[in-house]
Amino acid sequence: FRDQPGVISAVVEDFSGRTRLGTPAEPQLPRILGDLRLTGARAGRADGMMVVVHTYEDLAGHTVAVYQAEESFPVADGAEHDAVGATWSINIDGTKLFCVDEPVPSLVVGEDAREVRLAVAELDLR
Repeated sequence: FRDQPGVISAVVEDFSGRTRLGTPAEPQLPRILGDLRLTGARAGRADGMMVVVHTYEDLAGHTVAVYQAEESFPVADGAEHDAVGATWSINIDGTKLFCVDEPVPSLVVGEDAREVRLAVAELDLR
């Protein structure tokens, strides 16, 4: 993932625990998304891009993080786009990333594809 755009690399490193983005912030998203429970919210910069990240966990211990920004996230190198080009997704080192621009530029990241899809659906991202 080192050859990805800086923001994407920073998000993957944050999600994997290699680095930690931001400082604690007041949650802006729901505390519960299906079987996912909010475990924290932070705000900071990912390679210069201001992001707010909400972290969720399910009962099995799967983690999903929702990164949101005021501008679109850069497209990951090798990402697959949906039919109309509104979303993209990629698997980087076992980490699933799903990106949308509506209603808020969001990058949903997790190790479990089902939980990533659940978060996207619960937040009505498209």
